[in-house]
Amino acid sequence: MPELTGDYIWVTQRNIKRVLKINVVAAELKKAVQDYVAKPAAADLGVSLRDSDAHSALSFALDTPYGEVRAVFDHVMRDNAVLGRCSFKWLKDVAKSEPQVTDVWSFLFDTDSAATLGLDAHFTWTFFENAPGVENAIRTALLTLLAHIHLLLPQLDEASE
Repeated sequence: MPELTGDYIWVTQRNIKRVLKINVVAAELKKAVQDYVAKPAAADLGVSLRDSDAHSALSFALDTPYGEVRAVFDHVMRDNAVLGRCSFKWLKDVAKSEPQVTDVWSFLFDTDSAATLGLDAHFTWTFFENAPGVENAIRTALLTLLAHIHLLLPQLDEASE
């Protein structure tokens, strides 16, 4: 482990402010998804949001046509910047005491509510409240999530039918 210098302590103090802001932005993302899935225009996606039983108030669960998906937030560093990460985890066999959890998709976001469509992608959309196109952006994000789940569905070959 590197030695902690005064400079590193100062950088950490500065980054804590960003971490706290990212937590606020994560709550805004949760609200944006909640507001969108409550609209009649979102009914064709078959997605609803509810609070998760995870330990973080920022996390949430989505009931999707494929089953339960949990959104989990944490903090990461990229290019020396603290960012938020939203990771989606698909729960299978939820009736079991330990359901199978599959990582489906993750994206990054910053303190300005700008987001990526993947961990290595550029910031291309926003979920800032009242931003132009925010509903379309949330819809695209939800469709991207559902597409990633769809790609994980087991493929049966013709011989197994």
